[in-house]
Amino acid sequence: MTPNRWLKTNRHTILSLCTLLISQILALSAQAQVPDPSQGAVNSSNPGQAVLSSMSNQRNPLVQINTNVGEIWIELFPQAAPDNVEHFMTLLGDDAWRQRLYESTSFHRLERNLFIQTGELKEDREILDALPTVSDEINARGLGLEQLPALQANGQPHPWLNISDADDFKQRVLSPLYEQMGIASREMLSTQQGEVLSRLTALNLLQAHELMGYEYNPRLPSRRPLAGSVVMVNRGPNSNQSEFAILLADMPWLTGTHTVIGQMVGGSTPATLISQRSPGDIMISAVQLTSTGQAGRAGNELSQP
Repeated sequence: MTPNRWLKTNRHTILSLCTLLISQILALSAQAQVPDPSQGAVNSSNPGQAVLSSMSNQRNPLVQINTNVGEIWIELFPQAAPDNVEHFMTLLGDDAWRQRLYESTSFHRLERNLFIQTGELKEDREILDALPTVSDEINARGLGLEQLPALQANGQPHPWLNISDADDFKQRVLSPLYEQMGIASREMLSTQQGEVLSRLTALNLLQAHELMGYEYNPRLPSRRPLAGSVVMVNRGPNSNQSEFAILLADMPWLTGTHTVIGQMVGGSTPATLISQRSPGDIMISAVQLTSTGQAGRAGNELSQP
């Protein structure tokens, strides 16, 4: 059979194959044009009315976090934590820090339906030392810590102190108390046992945290670590750097030790979904400041009850 006769005989088959091939090429092209959020695509969508109506003050800065399961929106509270919010906004505004700390990374610590945490710097010590440290900004009296005894009726430390065992209690509470009382030897402790017991019995949570090194500012509005709160993660007093956590439930044991810098005002479903996955599953493609309103003075923001 000649080539021309073969083409004429199988024309319909050839046309069908060509049509199928073209349709497959078009389908592949369409898939290639769909952006993959995990590959750093930036979604610069504006906040919807639901997000704006959830804000306590629409002049406050608003942060958008893009992930491959959806967007999370955070309202920052410059009145409640001015230094920490300014520090966080500085990190977001610096391309080098933002890319090192937040973008093309993941939420590295997850507790199911409790919190999600990000902002960890996994680089050498010199770079970590270059990252500024910010002091806590907490109003302990506004949170009522002075009304709660450090020791419960059964003699156990209050659970908000996060004391793990007897050695931990000795290191974090007793040793600073001995130093405050000028007790420097076993003999001095033996003669002042009654006074030590009296002080421990009268100790409240505010005083106990102060013994641990925490400092408070009574002029700031009070913010509790409730569901939706965004708190700075630290490794002790005045050690806030870049890590923050979004709380998905009330975490009262953080009261007095963790600075609240904002509130989640949109994206609770993606945040909850992230908490139910494994660290590294969910990628952050972008973290950006979407609104930099003129924040009011501290006195304009009411303390939470």
